[in-house]
Amino acid sequence: YSVSVRNPAPAACESAPAAETDLTVVPPPTVNANLSPDIICTADGPNTITVAGADFLSIDDGAMVHLPTVNLTSGATTVTLPADAVSGTCAAVSGPNDDVQACDRLTFTVPQDHAMLVPGNWAVTVTNPVHPVATTLTPCTSNTAFNLTIVPPPDLATIEPEDLICSSDSATVMTLTANITDPTMEYGGFLSVDGALPTVSVGGTLITA
Repeated sequence: YSVSVRNPAPAACESAPAAETDLTVVPPPTVNANLSPDIICTADGPNTITVAGADFLSIDDGAMVHLPTVNLTSGATTVTLPADAVSGTCAAVSGPNDDVQACDRLTFTVPQDHAMLVPGNWAVTVTNPVHPVATTLTPCTSNTAFNLTIVPPPDLATIEPEDLICSSDSATVMTLTANITDPTMEYGGFLSVDGALPTVSVGGTLITA
């Protein structure tokens, strides 16, 4: 949009058009699909999450590339993480003097054992960057949040039979019991994810439950 200023009458002169007074209006980012993956365990290492949507902006001002941030909210706690990259189908945003791209895919990394990201459901939104000289502007944030579930590692409590089986037996059924620290049993225990069951390591040999 072109921006001009007209003084009041009788001195009703209007400012001359100039390229630097053009204003580009962009929509807020949109998250339109579930996160991939949408359930993670951070105890053994970082996890890279892919977000699908639209209008994830990158702003290249010549000195650095400014990317969106990702907000994870649970109750009164919000953790903000930087995006690793925007990618997918990208289109140049015409108007700004800087190189601005709007993309439909974003990745970010949940670090290992983040002190504030405790097990539970976290609502994820995306906030686009603003130009570094426009620090008074309120950045746009996606209106729809999708859940990311963080779970603890399985906690093995008991094995039955306890400690001695005969190797000549053709097959031995072992019963493993988890130590559930969460009384709601929502985030602990042994998980089944899309039909996939846990694997059990016995002396380094992997066995599917």
